[in-house]
Amino acid sequence: MQNYVAHAMWIVITTFATLTAVSYLIHLRRHVRSGAAHQFVVAVTADRTSAARRMRRLRRVVRRTSTRIHALTIVSVVFIVSWYPLYVLTIVDPGFRQPLKV
Repeated sequence: MQNYVAHAMWIVITTFATLTAVSYLIHLRRHVRSGAAHQFVVAVTADRTSAARRMRRLRRVVRRTSTRIHALTIVSVVFIVSWYPLYVLTIVDPGFRQPLKV
């Protein structure tokens, strides 16, 4: 029974961390899409560079950030798909009486 409680606590902690990470990724994606996250690039480079150069730099920063968000989303989905079937099995069948193929 002690192991069952430890597994259940681990599942709760992992679920909370995963949900927090996914909600942060959603928020960050919305923020990047709105352009608010990268307005500082325009403000910092406004003194010496042309408008076209600032826009290229802004697009590059937005593209890199979007790529990173996409990669982190894929990692989160793979984590959920890989581990949550085991978590469900641990909660549903604490004695592990399922067939070995499961």
